Amino acid sequence: MTDAELKKDVASSTGDRPRSRSPKAAITVAQKIVREIATKQLREGEKLPGEQEMLGSYGVARATLREALRFLELQGVITIRPGPGGGPVITEPNSENLASGLALLLQFVGSPLSALIEVRQAIGPRMASLAVERASPADIQRLEDTLTEMAQNREDYEVFQAAHARFHIQIAWASGNAMFGLLIEAIYHINRASHARVEFTLEERDYFIHSYRRILDAIEAKDLEKAAEEMDAFGTYTEDYLRRHYPDFMSKPITWEDVEGLSGNAAAADTLVSARGARNHA
Repeated sequence: MTDAELKKDVASSTGDRPRSRSPKAAITVAQKIVREIATKQLREGEKLPGEQEMLGSYGVARATLREALRFLELQGVITIRPGPGGGPVITEPNSENLASGLALLLQFVGSPLSALIEVRQAIGPRMASLAVERASPADIQRLEDTLTEMAQNREDYEVFQAAHARFHIQIAWASGNAMFGLLIEAIYHINRASHARVEFTLEERDYFIHSYRRILDAIEAKDLEKAAEEMDAFGTYTEDYLRRHYPDFMSKPITWEDVEGLSGNAAAADTLVSARGARNHA
């Protein structure tokens, strides 16, 4: 009998079973803190209890509590303010946190930026059709304002590109599905972090403006089929354009380092922040 067979025989005779690993203590504490934030409906900017109070509440060592707080800070749940009167303050996890996690996973499986474009194309029609059903008057007004900004700044690359991205993000949030909103924001965040400059000719920019006009008209007219059809056509056109004119961009590997390097950069986040008014009803 081999050693492996002997161990198996002993285990079966004694009733031993493989034991599942219990969660790490710090993770368990972090989960409890998040649960309390949700239960007590604490808001961004509110402070958590002091260290001594939390040590008593959770019955753990100081090192375990501090590890739990560091983990939550990395996840965007809190920020640790230094100095007197500082301590853990609640923040709101956002699409930058999602983008960071996605980029890390996608780097390990070797995904190129084209993977993000394909996902955006796949979910775009569904987003548009849901926006037909769920978009509020405020959503429609935001989309109108952004489309006007695109038309008025078609010759200004930076302004046009920011408005172009914002329009797509606003449709995602107008779908009433927060997953779409966060995912589309994360996709644009990762794309921007790639530092690849994609230029569209004035002719292409005019196409975007007219295409978005048709999508928005369909949403306002409550035409589900037309909204989905126009969004699909826009996505197919854009993906084809990028594959033909920017193959290096499409094949560029996604890297976590790029995304983390952009996180917290106010200028880089402007487009996303300005589109988040649509979250309120999602």
